[in-house]
Amino acid sequence: MRRLSIRNKMMILVSIITSISLLFIGISSYRTAKQQIVNALQQNATAKVLSRSYNLSAWIETKLAEVEVMSRTNQIRDGSPSERMDYLRKEVERSKGVFYDLGFAGLDGSLTLTSGEVMNISSTSTFQKVIHGSSVVSDVFRGSPPGGGMMFTLQVPVYGDDEQMIGILSALMSVESSLKLHTDFRVGSADTIMMFTRDGTIIYHPDAWMQGYANIRHADSPLKEIMSEILTNEYGYTETVKGTEEQLIFYTSILGTPWHMVLQVPIQEFEKPLNALLVKTVLTIMVLEIVMLWLITVLFNREITRIREITSVTAKAAEGQFDIPPIEVDNEDEISTLARSVNGMMVQLKGLFERLEAIINQNDFAIISLDSNYKINYFSKSAEKLLGYTAEEVLNKETPLLFHDPEQIKELSVQLTKRLGRSVPPDLSVFRELRNIQFSYDRDWYFIRKDGSRVAVSHNSNGVRDREGRFIGVVAISRDITEQVRMREELLQAKLAAEEADSAKGAFLARMSHEIRTPLNGIIGLSQLMQKTELNDIQNDYLRNITNSAQTLLRIINDILDFSKMEAGKFELDQTIFHPEDCIQKLSETISVFLGGKEQFELIMETPERMPNGLIGDPLRLEQVLLNLCSNAVKFTPRGHVTVRIEILEELPDSVQLRFSVNDTGIGITKEQLDHLFEPFTQADGSTSRKYGGTGLGLVISSYLIEKMGGTLEVDSEFGVGSSFHFTVRFKRSKQSGMVQYRLAHAGEPVVWVVEDSPAMREHMCGMLLSFGMKPYFIPSWKEAYARLQRDNPREAGCHIAIMDMEMPDMYGQETWRGFHKAASDAGIITLAMTTVFGREEMLGMPEEDRPDGIILKPFTRPELFRTLEASLTRFAATIDHQETSLGPSEHKPLLPKAKQILLVEDHEINQQVACEMLQQHGYEVEIAGNGKEAMIKLEESDWDLVLMDIHMPEMDGCETTEMIRRNPRYDHIPIIAMTANVMRNDHEHYVRLGMNDIITKPLEPEAMFATLRKWLRDSGRPSERRPYSGQEAESALPSVEGIDVRKVINRLNGKLSIFIQMLKTFERDYVDFHTQFQQAVEEGRDNEALRLVHTLKGAAGNLAAGQLETAAGRLETVLLATGDVDPLSLKKAMEEVESSLKQLLVSVHSTLHSPDGP
Repeated sequence: MRRLSIRNKMMILVSIITSISLLFIGISSYRTAKQQIVNALQQNATAKVLSRSYNLSAWIETKLAEVEVMSRTNQIRDGSPSERMDYLRKEVERSKGVFYDLGFAGLDGSLTLTSGEVMNISSTSTFQKVIHGSSVVSDVFRGSPPGGGMMFTLQVPVYGDDEQMIGILSALMSVESSLKLHTDFRVGSADTIMMFTRDGTIIYHPDAWMQGYANIRHADSPLKEIMSEILTNEYGYTETVKGTEEQLIFYTSILGTPWHMVLQVPIQEFEKPLNALLVKTVLTIMVLEIVMLWLITVLFNREITRIREITSVTAKAAEGQFDIPPIEVDNEDEISTLARSVNGMMVQLKGLFERLEAIINQNDFAIISLDSNYKINYFSKSAEKLLGYTAEEVLNKETPLLFHDPEQIKELSVQLTKRLGRSVPPDLSVFRELRNIQFSYDRDWYFIRKDGSRVAVSHNSNGVRDREGRFIGVVAISRDITEQVRMREELLQAKLAAEEADSAKGAFLARMSHEIRTPLNGIIGLSQLMQKTELNDIQNDYLRNITNSAQTLLRIINDILDFSKMEAGKFELDQTIFHPEDCIQKLSETISVFLGGKEQFELIMETPERMPNGLIGDPLRLEQVLLNLCSNAVKFTPRGHVTVRIEILEELPDSVQLRFSVNDTGIGITKEQLDHLFEPFTQADGSTSRKYGGTGLGLVISSYLIEKMGGTLEVDSEFGVGSSFHFTVRFKRSKQSGMVQYRLAHAGEPVVWVVEDSPAMREHMCGMLLSFGMKPYFIPSWKEAYARLQRDNPREAGCHIAIMDMEMPDMYGQETWRGFHKAASDAGIITLAMTTVFGREEMLGMPEEDRPDGIILKPFTRPELFRTLEASLTRFAATIDHQETSLGPSEHKPLLPKAKQILLVEDHEINQQVACEMLQQHGYEVEIAGNGKEAMIKLEESDWDLVLMDIHMPEMDGCETTEMIRRNPRYDHIPIIAMTANVMRNDHEHYVRLGMNDIITKPLEPEAMFATLRKWLRDSGRPSERRPYSGQEAESALPSVEGIDVRKVINRLNGKLSIFIQMLKTFERDYVDFHTQFQQAVEEGRDNEALRLVHTLKGAAGNLAAGQLETAAGRLETVLLATGDVDPLSLKKAMEEVESSLKQLLVSVHSTLHSPDGP
């Protein structure tokens, strides 16, 4: 179609349009004529059917009238039977076959025919109608003998002279002879005419065999579907289908009879006259089409010639020839308009190309065009000037390799070879591969001029495609950038110098901060230690000033370093799992050192009753913000209170929005000061800085951190009244996130006396105590509390705990405390001292009998207060009810600082039981992880002070776990202590290289283990709340288990016989099928699994003090660890020894556990 000329395209188009039009007209005319002819034929057929039906009805009516005339003759009315028969025979002969037979019937229904046949018709419906005086045409019936033709009768009543009915005259008529005359007509050659009764019986049909036998109601009859329509309507026509042939059915009822006439005409019979019309229509359309094509050809030839003149001019213009004569225009049609337009276009193009040539060749941009083979086919004047070559030297001869730097081409070839994984030679292939990577690109090149000098250019290369998308060449534009390259290098040198200076500044700050902070931390630590020695008042004052000054200097250094990071944009927030209450707890512990020396001052930590945990964020930076805001509030509040509050604004399944606020009743801030509050190195005013100190960076850093968290630090303040700093942050929730709520499990509502004079603190404590399920009762002074204690019986009144504020005005020192504590103890009341860090040291320095049952450090948090109260009630209940389950009695001790958190990573249940009991009896809080994967999860969930790591575990062993922990800088501060039954020095050195800090060998010995823990936890441990088991108590109660040193195990468990029994049960459960598991691992070649099983057995035996089994398991482990192939004999011998020792021990354990007298 693309190669056809316009003339041919127009002829085809016009042919299609005219053909469609003529075809549409012809079809419409044909359909109209067809419809008219069909309608005429249908009307004709309907008229014929109605006419024949009317004629038949009239003929039957005439014959019925003739029979009625016969019935009135004297021969019939008055004659004898023989006379009647003679008369009727003559009438039959006279009818010349119209009447097949005549007969007379009495009123009893006995009918005698002229043929001599006698029959009784009294039971027929026709007889009944005639008896009532009607002349009737009967239904069709088959005559006798059987197989005879179809007959019907005309029956009329016969009346005597007295007008009384004396009989019936019956005329028997043949259907064939009677109806044939009236059905002998045709519409087409394949018509079918039939008649049938109301019940569908065909009484007339061209096929005589169907008369009386066929019924149009039968399933195979095409008239079955329209039977109801035929019986309902007097006449009409409809369509139906006979087989695959469509038919028109014309129908009518025969008046005066129970019959219907139907004419079946195939539709194709109606369409036969239309065939000639169709042929004429098609021929007419073809003739008209041929005539139109001839006319179009004649008319188009002249116009096509004019168009060819125009295309000739445009073809020359495409070749760049604009100096040609214009096209002649001799009329005003569209082609003339096009010719004028082309003439004008030629003038415009000539001017445009002349200007474009000037633009291309009169600027600093070298334009070079290449063909698809990278041969130069255009070389502008600017390119000649830039490179020194003339167009004649390069056009259609050279490629860009002529002037590209060969070294650059080689370097790019190497880079592309590495990138694409295949060889790219240093030739035109480099340009082709660059084009494949990016069809059009910009890059900087070095070109080599004709004189050999190098020039730096900015090169823009644009690939060109044709309409089919095929690559046909390149258009490249290059510009000399030698001067820009020189300036860029100078800027780069300046930038490097600036970065070096900045790096030097950062290194200096880091080095100096380290050098300053190291001695500062030493000064602070030594000062705190010295404060615990005996000093006079002046020395204490000097030492306190030294400590405060050192801490202030440390905070200033930290602020300057943070601000430096903030300015450099290197301040990044961690995204770890943390618990907001832990942040508040750490904040309270840190801020507590600032509370010394303040009178009539309270710091309140207020958190919601239900607190979310397992949030994702940066807890260290959140603590830094809160600490800065809180320390400022404490600093600028001489008296009154500071409230740190957390509120839940919105709780969603995947996130929580929290509002943090720090409110104080301090000096406040003026509006003018607020405008400059968040500027670096700025405080409220100069006097503030002189009086309170500080760098003025804290709020700037805090505001920056809050913005990084997605919030905004806002402040409301009134001078002389106080300030409120608040911000809102949304934290994502981890999969382990939930809501924590504290509620005492003790029965009833324990009554708590709170001796506190601050209204704000009383309100705060009231809310928390009520949420714990306790009943608070507030007393405003020590004096009143002591008087009430002397006057009433607090235990009978339900008082369980007395919380005493040690900083109240009428608290006069240790004598006041001793008097109240003794009275409370005598009354059975738990005493809790509420004091600061400095007050705690004084309380712990008192004799043991004068110490409080617990100490609540100000400021306290909701979980800290809850744990203190719960522990106090639990210890008190245990003392009263004597429910201690160990073999040794318990000893009541005052509440001490928070226990160290230890994560025990151990897969074996016996080892878990022994280690947990030993650690818990020394006051450590322990949580168990069954393997390395669980340990990684628990490290994310909580903060830990130390990790005890078993080596051999399923899924992830201790070595793999340690490597993963040490990859994360967050856990660098956590000591990892290996627990292993392996005593090989090389293995111990390997554990240390992996990142473990120390090794404890199994079985665990208390002295060695706790010495190691004290070394790495840097504390003296938490003394047990139970005195150690001496070994002399209840000696006779110890069970005897052959193969186990029971006394040694009980010593480790601090006398916990119940735990020892549980260890025996666990050992029996875990090792009853040890031999099968081990044998299967060896046979299947799972050497590591076999070694793990033996190593675990060895550790379990050691913890149970089963020396013989431990030794045997150790020998088997040595055999398995031997280098090279394992000696089968040695392996068998070691296995038999283990099996024998294990079997004996299991028998002994089973006997002990299932003894009738109990273990």
